[in-house]
Amino acid sequence: MESNMVETRGLKKYYRLGDNVVKALDGVDFTVREQEFVAIIGRSGSGKSTLLYLLSGLYEPDNGQMADSGGNVLNQLCLRRSVTLLEQEGAVFSGTVASNLFSEEMDRAKCILDALGFGKELQYNIEPEGKNLSPGERKKILIARALLRDTLFLALDEPLNHLDKEGQAALEAMIEGRQGLIIGSHRSFGTMGSAQSIAL
Repeated sequence: MESNMVETRGLKKYYRLGDNVVKALDGVDFTVREQEFVAIIGRSGSGKSTLLYLLSGLYEPDNGQMADSGGNVLNQLCLRRSVTLLEQEGAVFSGTVASNLFSEEMDRAKCILDALGFGKELQYNIEPEGKNLSPGERKKILIARALLRDTLFLALDEPLNHLDKEGQAALEAMIEGRQGLIIGSHRSFGTMGSAQSIAL
């Protein structure tokens, strides 16, 4: 990636449901720079998650492209190295909490989880699919996993879902002032007051 910017041009992503074609994104132009905080606001089904998946290199567009400030097309591998995505409903795996974080920074991980009010040790054993965790506990592991990756951009898809008030307040404090932040949400919340807003 030559510059700290991602620009989408005419981005399209369609899904087929039976005989119907759902146009999740139909020609989106969008720019985010490393120093910016961008909020993508829209109702459920408006394409927020699809756009975040495309920006993070997890989906490939059906049409259009993503480029840096020099006009160089950014492929999926480059985007994955530059953008961390907190999925709305991400996966946790069997093993310890620590092994689910994909990081060696255990002191930092513990600080993040403690601030979120996680309440379990890093060596706590997780059952397959996180069956012995509540939705809120799974979300806190996913948040810690995302925050521990130091990429240029951090994309958060409905980050407050499943969080209690303690977790919401802690997350907002942790992302306050962060640059290269992209939040997709169906509603605005405190931290988003300083964001450049884009409606889908």
